[in-house]
Amino acid sequence: MSSYTNIWLSSVDHLNQFASIVSTKDKQVWKASQVPKVRALFDYAPVVFYSKGRLEIGDSDLHYFAEEPKRNIIKSYMYLQNDLNIVLPYGEVEEISRYKHSNPLFNYYNTNWISIKYSQGELLLAQGGNGPSMRRIVDGTNKIYDELSAQLKVASKELN
Repeated sequence: MSSYTNIWLSSVDHLNQFASIVSTKDKQVWKASQVPKVRALFDYAPVVFYSKGRLEIGDSDLHYFAEEPKRNIIKSYMYLQNDLNIVLPYGEVEEISRYKHSNPLFNYYNTNWISIKYSQGELLLAQGGNGPSMRRIVDGTNKIYDELSAQLKVASKELN
């Protein structure tokens, strides 16, 4: 089993909502909205994820455990879903692929998400990071995608 920390969980709907709010370029709208956001000192900004946590890739399923981010005087998160606990057996996974949002606002923010389509919907996940750590986000997400793809192939052979 592999375990990854600082995992972002999102959805296409959430990314659309993020793009809509960010496109206003109005920080008062950002502050007043009840979408997931980060407060850094006295500034507020929406975030591309709705939950932050840990991912475990097992032999027969994957587990996502939300973890409430630590608050401090400089930075805190608001409106995140801190109570998620998702167990997804590989037999329910219909497709795993990569997803990039088409909105040009995402040139900087657009992580090449891992899209997991399953019987009840779709999850987007990525390795988290911030600011100058974009390379770590890309590399970490690629590593998770490669491992998850390999594990799903093994599980698929075992199911058939």
